[in-house]
Amino acid sequence: ANLYVPCAFFNFLEKDNTKTIKALETKIKPFSQIILLLSSQNPISEEMHKILEKWLSKKKVILVSFGEKENLEKMPFFSKIKHLIFSPETSPLAQDLAAQLVFGGISAKGVLQENVYNFEKNYGLKTAKPIRLKYTVPEELGFSPQKIQEIDSLAEQVIRMKATPSAQMMAIRDGKVFYWKSFGHTTYDSTQKASLSDIYDMASVTKVCAALPALMKLVDQEKLNLDKNLGEYLTDFAETNKKDMNFRGLLTHQARLKAWIPFWQRTLDKNKNLDKKWFNSQKTCRFSVQVAENLFLHKRYARQIYQEIKDSPLQEKKEYLYSDLSFYLYPLLVKKLTGKDFEKYLWKNFYEPLGATTLGFNPLLRFQRTKIVPTEQDSLFRKQLIWGYAHDEGAAMLGGVSGHAGLFANMNDLAKLLQMYLQKGEYGGKRFLKPETVQEFTKCQFCETGNRRALGFDRPQSPMPEDVGANSAKQASAESYGHTGFTGNYIWVDPAKNLIFLFFSNRVYPTRNNRILMDNNFRPILHNLFYNTDL
Repeated sequence: ANLYVPCAFFNFLEKDNTKTIKALETKIKPFSQIILLLSSQNPISEEMHKILEKWLSKKKVILVSFGEKENLEKMPFFSKIKHLIFSPETSPLAQDLAAQLVFGGISAKGVLQENVYNFEKNYGLKTAKPIRLKYTVPEELGFSPQKIQEIDSLAEQVIRMKATPSAQMMAIRDGKVFYWKSFGHTTYDSTQKASLSDIYDMASVTKVCAALPALMKLVDQEKLNLDKNLGEYLTDFAETNKKDMNFRGLLTHQARLKAWIPFWQRTLDKNKNLDKKWFNSQKTCRFSVQVAENLFLHKRYARQIYQEIKDSPLQEKKEYLYSDLSFYLYPLLVKKLTGKDFEKYLWKNFYEPLGATTLGFNPLLRFQRTKIVPTEQDSLFRKQLIWGYAHDEGAAMLGGVSGHAGLFANMNDLAKLLQMYLQKGEYGGKRFLKPETVQEFTKCQFCETGNRRALGFDRPQSPMPEDVGANSAKQASAESYGHTGFTGNYIWVDPAKNLIFLFFSNRVYPTRNNRILMDNNFRPILHNLFYNTDL
């Protein structure tokens, strides 16, 4: 159940006394929906029956019953139940599938094998096609144990070669998660194994999983026209050399912007130490922007960053050059056009309704540090282990929130967003984006000039190089799209094959100089292994 949305769990037993039951009633009062699990091993007291009957009149209650039918028939309020899943089996698999059925990961098509209460044999409701991810085994998608072992072995080689201390992979086909594993430890010297619930720094994957959904929504709402210029929307840029850059050129990285600006270097003194004019070890009214543990930046430095972007010179030629700079500005654009902060806009319109609740910025405000994977031992700027703070220096200096970097996520939650993209803007029975908007953002915009990029998204190189420089799986279709992240992440969506692949890692630990992952092209090679079934 927690794979779909964070749930609160409460227990009640036949032996519970009135005091215990009243306490339970108080705890559950704020919730509007209840999934009630019953089994013959846990009968319900009469007092609890009364509480449950009261809930039925005030809350949405889904009853899931495992075991003998008599367990159901003993319930005095059985006839009042509107939502019922009954399984005569009590196995872990039956429980797993029941949870997936509740949340729409699978469809209902079973029928009763015998009469139950006033329901006759062969009765059963059939539900529509699944609306959320299904979690299954590789064999259902045609992958043999031998094929999975081949994939596992290569992932284990990545760890042995110290390309990264930890790695996690997921593959989804036809809306079914059939491979999801973690490898290694959170750091090389750690005894803590990588976990499927770990939260990673997304680095530049932020661009396509934070900035782009917000921009697509603005296009949907006709608040943003991709063919209009930056200066028309952000008046601070109306008198700069960037005023006539349209968003289509900015998002395809051919607007003549510099690749990046090392903003952090301007905050060092002549001895390459942090300038006390800009930094403090304690949070104060002036030094309120936390960039790392016990390190706070002056609240006005963000102005310096935006000013440097305004003043930055342009490239001579209008040709493809990957640039972070416009993505620094998209949170400002969202605020200007909606009146809402970037974070809140994303949370309300995407992350919360998707059930993708680990997606967000500054994860230490919501999660224990142990749930977050360390990134780098920063020896240049912050001079400490970066763990739970944005690894990207520019994003950190903006308080951890930017359109180019700073997003954190666990793999399962990010997969929900990508599945929504694959399904042309729909997930969980909810329409997030118009299909035509997703189509426009994910198609190649200037292929005729040699620029392979979509709007923000990367696309396969064409022709695909034979050396290790390929950016995607060799078998990825021409319609596929994705992105990589500096910290070692890689996501790719292939509509032609209905396939999604995710790879997370913290390859920059302990240092960003570790290029083994990229130099051996491990991520596209692993990705490619999921294209060929063998059953």
